[in-house]
Amino acid sequence: MVGVFGKLFALILSVGLISTGVAVTWGYQSSKHALENNSLNHLVSIRDIKSAQIERYFTHKLAETEAMAGDSSNIKLLEKLTGDQVIVKNIQENRGITKDILAGWKLSTLLSTEKLDYYDIFLIDKEGNILFTIAGEDDLGTSLNTGIYRDTMLATAFRRGLKGSAISDMEFYAPSKGIKSLFFATPVKSGTGDVIGVLAAQITTERIDEIMLERSGLGETGETFLVGPDLLLRSDSRFFEEKTALKRKIEREAPQRAYTGLTGTMWLLDYRDVPVFNAYGPLKIPGLSWGIVAKIDEAEIMAPITLLRDQLMLFAGALVPIIMIISYFVAGRISRPIIALELKMKEITSTGKYGDRLPVPGNDEIGSLVASFNDMNSTLQRRTSELKEELSKREMAEMALSESYEMLEWRINDRTADLEKEITERKRTEDSLHESAVRLKRQREALSRLAGYGVKEGRGLGEFTEISTNALGVTRVGVWINDEVDGHPVFRLLDMYSMGDGGHSIGAIIRLSDCSGFYNSLINRNIIATDDVMSDPVTAELKDLRLNPNDTVAMLATQFRIKGIRAGIILHEHAGKPRKWFDDEKGFAVSVGEMVSLWFEEKERTKAENELRIAKELAEDATKLKDEFVSLVAHDLKNPIISIIGFLRIIIREQEGQLEERHGALLKRIHDSSVNMMNIIDNVLNLSRLQTGRLVVTKSFADMRVLAGRVLDDLEIMARGKNIVLENDIPGGTHIYADKTIFREVIFNIVGNAIKFCDTGGKVSLYLPDNEKGTIAIRDNGVGIDESILPDIFKDTAKTSTSGTAGEAGTGLGLPYSAKIMEAHGGSISVESVVGEGSVFYLKLPFHKPKLLLVDDDDDMHFMVRELFDSEDIEIHSAYNGAEAIDILTKVTPDIVVTDIKMPEMDGFELIERLGKEPSIKSAPIILVSSMKNEETRIKAFKLGADDFLSKPVGNKVLTESVMAVLNGEKSGIITGR
Repeated sequence: MVGVFGKLFALILSVGLISTGVAVTWGYQSSKHALENNSLNHLVSIRDIKSAQIERYFTHKLAETEAMAGDSSNIKLLEKLTGDQVIVKNIQENRGITKDILAGWKLSTLLSTEKLDYYDIFLIDKEGNILFTIAGEDDLGTSLNTGIYRDTMLATAFRRGLKGSAISDMEFYAPSKGIKSLFFATPVKSGTGDVIGVLAAQITTERIDEIMLERSGLGETGETFLVGPDLLLRSDSRFFEEKTALKRKIEREAPQRAYTGLTGTMWLLDYRDVPVFNAYGPLKIPGLSWGIVAKIDEAEIMAPITLLRDQLMLFAGALVPIIMIISYFVAGRISRPIIALELKMKEITSTGKYGDRLPVPGNDEIGSLVASFNDMNSTLQRRTSELKEELSKREMAEMALSESYEMLEWRINDRTADLEKEITERKRTEDSLHESAVRLKRQREALSRLAGYGVKEGRGLGEFTEISTNALGVTRVGVWINDEVDGHPVFRLLDMYSMGDGGHSIGAIIRLSDCSGFYNSLINRNIIATDDVMSDPVTAELKDLRLNPNDTVAMLATQFRIKGIRAGIILHEHAGKPRKWFDDEKGFAVSVGEMVSLWFEEKERTKAENELRIAKELAEDATKLKDEFVSLVAHDLKNPIISIIGFLRIIIREQEGQLEERHGALLKRIHDSSVNMMNIIDNVLNLSRLQTGRLVVTKSFADMRVLAGRVLDDLEIMARGKNIVLENDIPGGTHIYADKTIFREVIFNIVGNAIKFCDTGGKVSLYLPDNEKGTIAIRDNGVGIDESILPDIFKDTAKTSTSGTAGEAGTGLGLPYSAKIMEAHGGSISVESVVGEGSVFYLKLPFHKPKLLLVDDDDDMHFMVRELFDSEDIEIHSAYNGAEAIDILTKVTPDIVVTDIKMPEMDGFELIERLGKEPSIKSAPIILVSSMKNEETRIKAFKLGADDFLSKPVGNKVLTESVMAVLNGEKSGIITGR
């Protein structure tokens, strides 16, 4: 049987060890739990902060894009771009758009990538053609529906942007050197509300990466990153030297939950296979399914608790031997007196000697126990008295405690009332903020609607008063303009909308003399906001005039200007109970006044534009009538002058040798004057035809050297009479795209004038200027053109004709006629001249690159044709059968078609028949190249409309000569058996 000492030793030792173990374990677990919760809460806070930053950034950028799309100057710019024929033609001919073409366009100040921190900004028409960009990269002029960038995120944003504001996902955008980009797009609407295109803004990911890589509160191992629905990173990771956005996939549970819309925290292995704590959640960005994850390595989070655990274990280990020693001494100290007391009690029991007292072993607790045993009777009596006294004290203490409880309860109730009052006040503030937000939204929507109203859209002041009334929730809004009645200044009501009956009224009058004080106050303040008109001295003058008759209790008055001059006032009247005018409502009223000012100015501008348009139409009608009259008179004069010339030639021929020399010279002078008059009439008729549109320009390809040579041949006799040398330095094979008949007259006029104004022995040269494609130059070393008439030589309204060096007369209409011909071609004519040295005329035609469509199922034939015509500046389009050719012809109109006969799906004969039935391409010349050499095949080819027939294998020279001859308009017209 274990004694008291052993039990006490075991008990004290057990209590010490158990207490130490419980304390150490509890301290470790509670600290670990608290640290984990704090770390997760910290990660949640970082995640929410980063989410808010990213979402605010996207919302801000989308709002800026919408503002740019709604800017009137940008709307007008897109409308002008879509109507610009040069841009449209470049797009139709797949030649793109360059910054040179866009030179001169005035852009809105909003379109500034430096100001708005964009990489690029795009204007795109409804068909997906990129008409304008700030950066001017390779995507300019391409189609987002059919072009090489149709599968980009810019194309996705454009298609969404036609329906409403949209944001694309991230991608490496090729035209911008592959930088990571996102695109914001919003529709651009005309004044009528129709969508005319899309404004798109390109941003880089620098700001996004800057937000995500900012590591405040993330320690040494923490980071935040974005992830998309493809589980690819949308931001760069700090744990990799290379860029990871759009390159590294994170196939972990937290990112998967985040982009699917779930929010939470969890412990897992991250993409480095390292245990981490993380907080995940979705980003609320329209059109994007992105998630965000904030994480810190478990090792970093648990480092403090691990250190604490080790320290606790070390402390517990050091405490065990101390507890054992203390337990041994305490057990001995307690057990020895108890054993002695036990023996004495047994002795008293056995002997019955109760009066004996035990010796007191000491002054400690055991001694007190023995003394207590000795003095039990007296102690019990004394203790009873003490207990009664103590009971009395406890009752008093309980009474005091009860009073304290009552006081505490009163304080709690008082504090509860204060808290309820504070909560009520906060709720009132929140309600006020909500009400303010609703008001601001209503006002913003109203201002947005008013911003689109104008005179051109047929909008009147009624829209302004009605929308303003509903936006502010007032009883009525009226627009009053300064006017005079019987010489007295008044305010006349232009329009007032009343919410009660939903009607409009006009015509009311307020004399300025009856409200001069009110008006002067409005001039000084610019706005009067009266919450209670009955107690405000500023509105006292209006009580009988406006307020009392209409039950008005509150008023908001602003003024508007026209061309900077005060023109009237706008009254917002509220009936019923007095109301307080908020600052946002005052700002809204001022904005309405400014918009009314703009409406009046636009009205005056529209009136002036209409008057200008009517004047222009009248001038054009007068010009047309003049041209028709000139044409009629010239035509009527032509016939009698032709008769006069004929009769003069008969007289001169029949009376040759019979007339006196003086009479013969007079007849010749009359004949020459009549011929000159005939030339004048022809030039007048030609000018009239060009101006009235009766002279149609039919363009085709021609060899400029050949055309120029024929003109010089016609003028050879005229030049030989003055011993003038004519030089044709235009290289052979120089193609022009023009109406050969009337363009020949331009060269004839210019060269003829050069001969006329050259001295004997002079020289006239035709050549191609350096680095000026499509331009032909004509140089002479004649007398030159005087500076005083140089600016007017191409005008048919100015007299600039002078006599030649040999006294040759001129009509003065040759150069104006030539200028009109060049203008009809879409080209121009210009001149450089120095008196005494000569002149150079420049004829500039629009460059048109010939298009050749090759239809053949033989790859070698395609290779040969490309090699042959690569140096000829001819655009090659390829098809491998007739069906493919028809598909290409729906998009491209070629200038010549070279086709085989035997091909799959659709052969060459069927293709020629189809081409003959297509109005847009039936005039394209056709060359048949086939190994079918029999006569029947050749005859059938020409009957179907072929311009030439070549037999395979065809030589390079033969094919080149045939193509160039057809392009130059020199169709063979024979069956070529080569």
